[in-house]
Parts: sequence; C-alpha cells; structure tokens
Amino acid sequence: MYFGRLNSEINQFSGFGNQIRVFNKNGMLLNKLNLDKDIFDFCVDEENNKLYCVNYNEENPVFYYDLNKINF
Repeated sequence: MYFGRLNSEINQFSGFGNQIRVFNKNGMLLNKLNLDKDIFDFCVDEENNKLYCVNYNEENPVFYYDLNKINF
C-alpha cells in the first residue's frame, strides 16, 4: 500500500493510504489502484475477486471492492 504521506502526517485517525500499487516479482510497477477511502489494511480474496479493506473511522469498518468492476 502506498501511503503518500510523511510519517508525521499518519495518525490513528487518518488511515495509511488510499492507493495500492501492484508490482511483478522483478519490482516493476504493473498497476495502481486508487481507492475512494483511506484504509488501514487490506486482504485479497482471489477466489471471489474481492479486495477487503479496513478503516476504523468508517461506520462499517470492514468493506470490500469488487475487483471485477474495477478497470486496471
């Protein structure tokens, strides 16, 4: 996950970032996924093609993005 912020700008309320960068095994950037919310953590469900995210500042802190609906 790409923070895009200085360490001094990250706190318990801000989240860590809203961009996930995808690299191949050689370290080449393949894609950038810009999210509409800051997230603290994420997990990919490859079987159902979903990206589960956590943001404790949201009313529903665990939410997901359907990767089938995102243009990479």
